[in-house]
Formats: sequence, C-alpha cells, structure tokens
Amino acid sequence: MHAKPERVAWVVLLAAFGTLVLLAVGIPLGIRWHRSTAEDEHTATVESLVGTVVVEQPVGAGPVPVGKGQSMVVPEGTVIYVDETSEAVVTFFDHSFMRMFSGSAVRLERLRSPRYKESALPTSIWLNLISGRTRIGTALANGGTLDLRVRTLYGDIALAQDGSYALEVQSGRAEVTAYRGHADVTALGQTVRVAARQRSEVLEGAAPSAPVDAARNLIANGEFAEPLNEWRVFNDQGTDGGNVDGVAEIVVDEGRRAVRLYRSGGQGDHCETILEQTIDAQVPDPATMLIVRA
Repeated sequence: MHAKPERVAWVVLLAAFGTLVLLAVGIPLGIRWHRSTAEDEHTATVESLVGTVVVEQPVGAGPVPVGKGQSMVVPEGTVIYVDETSEAVVTFFDHSFMRMFSGSAVRLERLRSPRYKESALPTSIWLNLISGRTRIGTALANGGTLDLRVRTLYGDIALAQDGSYALEVQSGRAEVTAYRGHADVTALGQTVRVAARQRSEVLEGAAPSAPVDAARNLIANGEFAEPLNEWRVFNDQGTDGGNVDGVAEIVVDEGRRAVRLYRSGGQGDHCETILEQTIDAQVPDPATMLIVRA
C-alpha cells in the first residue's frame, strides 16, 4: 500500500521549511557564538638580563639556555627558570611585563586574547609563580579588560590593569605588594583587596592576611631597644699610629634611646668608630621605594 503523493509532498515541504528555519536561526546564532568566544593564542618574549636563563617549552627538545642579552619567543605552557646568578624579563603580547629575579621559576599557563572586538572575553595572562621573587607591570587594557592572575601554592592573586606589583613565594608563604593599582588575594575561599602601597601575605594553610603598609623596617634593633648584638662596632685607626679605640654605648637622650660614640685618651691622632649592620635583603624594585632615615 503506497502513501498518498499529497501527504508525502507535505511532509517533504514541512521538513524543508523546518530545516530552513533552523538554518536561518542557527547560522547567525552560531556565528555570534563563535565571534563572542573565539580566542587567539599568543606568545611571550623571554630575555636574559644577567647570566643564563633556562627555558623549557611544553613541546620541544628539552630545556634551552638563553644567555645574557639573548631573547626567545615562547608559547603558553613554557616554564622559565632563573638561577641564583641570573635575572630575566618576560614581555607579554599586550605589553605587560614580568621581571624575574634570581632564584625564581614561573610557568606561563595562559596567553590569550579575544579574536573579535565585540567579544566580552578579557585578555588573559595566567601565570604560576613556582618560587622566587618577581615584579609585574600590567598594561592598560585597550578597549577591553585584562585578566592577569598569578597562581601560587598558597593562594591566587588577580592583578588590576595599569599597575605595578611585587610578588614573592618562599617556603611556607606567598606575599604580594601593590605599588600602583590593586590586587585581589584569595586563599581558603577568602579574598582581600590590596590597595596601592599595601601588602598582604598568605601562609600555608591560612587565609590572606589583612593588608598592611608596604613599607617595612629592614634594620634590626634600629631603635636600640636591645643591646647592640645586631650591630658590628669597630674602629679604623688610620695610618698615623694611634691605638686608642672609640667606644659605642646606648644612652637615653631626652627620653629617646640612642648610641653615643666617644673616645678619650687619644693624642689627636685619627680614629673612626663605626657602627655597622649588614642587611641581607633585596633592594626594592623600583628602587625609589627605598627610604633611608637616620
């Protein structure tokens, strides 16, 4: 028994009409979805400033050394190692940059931007700071948004555009300092915002600390509240044959503790009494953040 030709014709006509409607709706929606979600992968440029930097790309022949003054273009997934005698700078496709100081290691996890201007996706730069100290300068997003985040073993840090930041990862802790801009630090489900000229740290297994002033006192016992054990006191007698040393002692002057340097019994010969302390710390970058008070 055969179906009626009229019924077959209607079925074919309705199916064709349905397909046309699906195509008319689906193709524009598909194009719109593609234009709103499509991304381009980018590269970064690694340049050695001091010593030799080791670059390990996700696909390749293994670690590649980059000597002083040399540079190398690398994709996302690359790990950069800077030993104790080296420094490097990494420049990203949006003109953000990262300076890596000695003893640091970073993995470039994501380097992408939206392919089309109408996309709402941000420019994405995701880093994993494995160890060491870095300084990151974020560019001003041109007509879009910047998603620059740094992952550490102890927490995640999101950096605002057009900013300057210092990040450090040591055993058991991570720290971020904002010189310009702001950073959002997240750990254990809690987030704190670090404003300009503030810093926060994340200890292993703890939430981020409340932000404090970025300035810190690098001198031990600088108020002379304790004996001079942290200080080295010595004399330079010069070359005129003197042998009477000066003395350093803690005194209270107008209610404030101070150190008095004096010498008695000399014969007018040369003598310098020196109070010295070695500060085993990196000079801040930028160096303009270093303030010396006496």
